Amino acid sequence: MPVKPLFSHLSEVAPAQAALHGDKVALKSPYVTITYAELADQVDRIATALIASGVRAGDRIAFLSRNLPEYYALLLGAGMAGAVIVPVNWRLAAPEVDYILGDSGAVLVFAGEDFVDTARDIAERHPALREVVAMDQPMGRFAQWVEAGVAKAGDEPVRLPDPSPDDVAAQIYTSGTTGRPKGAMLSHRALLAFRSLPVEAQPEWNRWTDDDVSLIVMPQFHIGGTGFGLQTLCAGATGLVMQDFEPDAVLDAIEHDRVSKIFTVPAAMQMLLRNLRARSIDYSRIRTMIYGASPIPLDLLREAMEVFGCGFVQQYGMTEMCGTICALPPEDHDPAGNTRMGSAGKPLAGVSVHILDPEGKPLPPGDVGEVAIHSVTCMAGYWNLPEATAEAITPDGYLRSGDAGYLDKNGYLFVV
Repeated sequence: MPVKPLFSHLSEVAPAQAALHGDKVALKSPYVTITYAELADQVDRIATALIASGVRAGDRIAFLSRNLPEYYALLLGAGMAGAVIVPVNWRLAAPEVDYILGDSGAVLVFAGEDFVDTARDIAERHPALREVVAMDQPMGRFAQWVEAGVAKAGDEPVRLPDPSPDDVAAQIYTSGTTGRPKGAMLSHRALLAFRSLPVEAQPEWNRWTDDDVSLIVMPQFHIGGTGFGLQTLCAGATGLVMQDFEPDAVLDAIEHDRVSKIFTVPAAMQMLLRNLRARSIDYSRIRTMIYGASPIPLDLLREAMEVFGCGFVQQYGMTEMCGTICALPPEDHDPAGNTRMGSAGKPLAGVSVHILDPEGKPLPPGDVGEVAIHSVTCMAGYWNLPEATAEAITPDGYLRSGDAGYLDKNGYLFVV
């Protein structure tokens, strides 16, 4: 029987964790520390301010900024207000940002200090985009906007919409190799299904406790940054939010902030190992290093195992599936090398992977075809693209990934 997640709606996370953890640090950056009690208060006030500003259930609000701790309060607050957050890739050129803001129909944009002018310029071309809210550091103007909204709401409690786990919570745009980006609509249930499982239901390598400290350096416009932060909060752990991957800062966090959970990419791992301090740091709190984007080269794995002294887990996933689909666990990482290290690992519990031929029929082990995935984490579809949605999701609920691959006789997925 499937294990029930701790949460099925984003509005549940902050109040529940505040009741359990109170003054414990939830999120931290060089300029701010937010406890779980403060996070719950922020989420409630942001939801109130959003509704007081005219945001209605289903409205899109955009986030255009480098990583900020307050992003997670905005994400949870939007969920509480029934709005949908659209984190925008700030690395894109202005015309691409313009397209996403226009396509999403965002009514508000919360912009980091480096992107306020760009957002305001774009807003002039989109009548639906009513306001650009600056998120400077520290959050002076953002805090003022929230307080103004709370004051506008007055003493009357703001009536929040009835939450449904199947409502869309986030719309993250995929950067396909051809055509315009597509907005993948991710529900509350899908985002939380695996991230809020009880500890005993998690695989050994992904078991979190409230003593964990995660390093959140993957960009928040990516499912990696959004998802890793959510998993941190669902576990009652502490998240250190960094805007960029800087080896010295990462090593400082491991040394002084007791970091125990890291999600990164092999190239960043190599940057750490090339740092002159790398071999003088105590990594004993890190049980596993999780990485994605590509397999790890054997020489890099050997060096990393020697220096970091922990297990390694490769994850394969995609935005449309709210993140991870398959994982290659520590026991399959061999410094001598093995065939499985060329794979993306095996599907997570609750995930089914088929390999399809051009007609959509399942292929036997060893045959190359299109990777198709079935899971509760599947997106609700692409925003305003019913034909693309119908092409991507089969009638029986499998997402056609567009990736070519095969399954071996032991169930390991090889992406080719």
